[in-house]
Amino acid sequence: MFKKVLAVLLAGTLLVGCCTACGTSEEEKQGAYQTFQDAAKTINESSGYVFSLFGSLTTEYNDNSSMQGISSRYTTKNQDGKQLVESYLSFSTTTQEPTSTILESDGTNYCVIDESGSSSSSADGTSTGNTVQELTQEQFQQMTGYGKIGTDFKAEDIKSVSTKNDEGNTSYEITLNRKNAVNLATWLMESISYIDTEQVPVDFDVDSLVCTVTVGENGEPKSFRYELETDMTAEGETLHAEYRVSYSIEQYGDEVQLEIPDLRSYLDANAAASTDGATE
Repeated sequence: MFKKVLAVLLAGTLLVGCCTACGTSEEEKQGAYQTFQDAAKTINESSGYVFSLFGSLTTEYNDNSSMQGISSRYTTKNQDGKQLVESYLSFSTTTQEPTSTILESDGTNYCVIDESGSSSSSADGTSTGNTVQELTQEQFQQMTGYGKIGTDFKAEDIKSVSTKNDEGNTSYEITLNRKNAVNLATWLMESISYIDTEQVPVDFDVDSLVCTVTVGENGEPKSFRYELETDMTAEGETLHAEYRVSYSIEQYGDEVQLEIPDLRSYLDANAAASTDGATE
């Protein structure tokens, strides 16, 4: 099973100011922790938000290495008690053609659209040139695990803090203790590799994990960044991974707008077209 997980990762199927760092006091740790948590809560609990994600994942397994680039423009909006989601997700590797998908949900229906796939039909019967797959809510949530800001660490897990001020923005670079970084490391890898550690137990040996939050003069979230280096072992096999990912917050709050098409009609039309094609 873990070999399949490794294959997913290796194939890319599936991111100027004055600085202080040394001798971090407990007060500085608590302050940086609270800033990070408050900024993440502002985004995660907002009625809507938009961010651009850019990351890079490097893996090494049995003397084989692979690097992939990951990018997404993710938009979500709470509307009439339902969460609308639209995410444009791209993967690129040094050995394979780039893949681009669109993940969409109207809060009831869920689908992934492969823009590099074969033709499908839209609700009005026109060809879209894409492959459409309907997902369960659980599958969709797993495939969009990167759509939240990860916060699973405590103030006492912090090893050191570095602060940086630049044109009214303040960045807090938080280095976690290796032994206390497993939960956040697990979320990071699950969010972009579709690993389910409940089904495939993975032992994380974290080398380093650094989280950075940048806020404006009034504490408004500007960006988040994670830098992880870890070994992952399961079923006697070990994969080394280095993951760097940044979230640039573009907009959040009630002003966020998102319109999702009639997914049910779209999915039904696509299913009908597939059935007709299979009987010809």
